[in-house]
Amino acid sequence: MAITQVCFVGSHNAASYGIHKDSPFGADAPGFLLGDSVFASLLRFLFRGICASWSRCQWMSVRAQLNHGVRYLDLRVATNPEDASRLYTLHNQISVPLADVLEDVKAFLNDPLSADEFIVLDFQHLYLTDDSDGQGKFFGELECLSDRFIFVDVPLTTPLEILWRASSKRRIFLVVGSGEDESPYPAARIRSKCMVSRWVNENSLRKLLEVLDNLLLDDLKYPQTGVPSRLYVTQAVFTPRYSDIFLGIFPKISRRVVSSIYDVATRVNPSLLEWFYSLNARGLLDGMKVMIPSGINTHGNIFMLDYVELGSCQIMDGTTETNAVGMCVYLNILRASRLFEDSSAAPSLNEG
Repeated sequence: MAITQVCFVGSHNAASYGIHKDSPFGADAPGFLLGDSVFASLLRFLFRGICASWSRCQWMSVRAQLNHGVRYLDLRVATNPEDASRLYTLHNQISVPLADVLEDVKAFLNDPLSADEFIVLDFQHLYLTDDSDGQGKFFGELECLSDRFIFVDVPLTTPLEILWRASSKRRIFLVVGSGEDESPYPAARIRSKCMVSRWVNENSLRKLLEVLDNLLLDDLKYPQTGVPSRLYVTQAVFTPRYSDIFLGIFPKISRRVVSSIYDVATRVNPSLLEWFYSLNARGLLDGMKVMIPSGINTHGNIFMLDYVELGSCQIMDGTTETNAVGMCVYLNILRASRLFEDSSAAPSLNEG
């Protein structure tokens, strides 16, 4: 199977684990928190601690996430207003240096136990200048992994077995968000050309699942066969509104009030896992049977979550309970078995 045919867990804002109440705001923070005005300074002082709970989307370090089984890392990079000497990761607030993330990835692949694992690094947003101080510095930091990147001229449809045989070191698919058609870096795939990743932007589980369902139904109107040519990221994440953040200051008002992304993930991740499993193991979408052609990997590739360790679901006809990683491993076994039986089988499989 190719990387576009495999189910694996993705980590939303993978490097946000370093955000704390004193972290400075970054370039992607809401506009009213930025600027030099007295009002903006006051708002930063008042809301920095509150915002940290909504900016941090993971507890584990990148190395711990990789050890857990995560194989897709969603990353955003910018300069740090308090440390201009190096680049940092961020999500509304500045988190850890980019170098820390890259070293974690390098250490994971240098470990003989995980040296054959494939990883997708998705630099979704780069808040940098286009000159050598921005893009140049970014690609310069990536050089520590240069011997690990899979070159752009290797199609995503290439079976992983061939990639294993071709090189004992190249295990990283590098994806970079850019407005350009091509990247100056030989291993950087332009995000818009190699990946589908639709932000749902919903703050309720019901609406989130409804929109995710509709995305697949829309794609099924244009059936395709063969191996999908692009990665597909299912953004199974809750998007808080300002009202959610404000109410979170008073968690005792109601049991329905949440005060952090962690609280949200605790509540919604189990249902999201059940939804993903039901679709890919049983071919069920909102209780309706669907047939998914082999060329469509919508909701059948990268399953991106907040707090990836949270949530579980029943697999194997309800005989076993497992987490998101275990679920994806089982789905891949089902998929490989079906593809072995019939090379034209669809990604959505029937159990049993």
